[in-house]
Amino acid sequence: MKQCLKLEIGVPYINFKDIGDYIILICYFLKKLQVSKTEIKAFIREFEKITTDYQNYIDSRVASKVIHPDLLSRMNILKNYI
Repeated sequence: MKQCLKLEIGVPYINFKDIGDYIILICYFLKKLQVSKTEIKAFIREFEKITTDYQNYIDSRVASKVIHPDLLSRMNILKNYI
């Protein structure tokens, strides 16, 4: 699955050690299930909003354990794939 996601979506890595990898996986399956692009992109935007709010609310050392620093760039790659 990791290799499939890397090749098809174009993300540099997938290791399922942070939440962003699971969002990528969910969006991949949503696209394969022919969910509309609008709905998938709305899901990604909501995730980005929640993530930003979380990072602003929680101590940065704690947030960095859950949210990888390159999350936004990986979400941009995902949006381009969708």
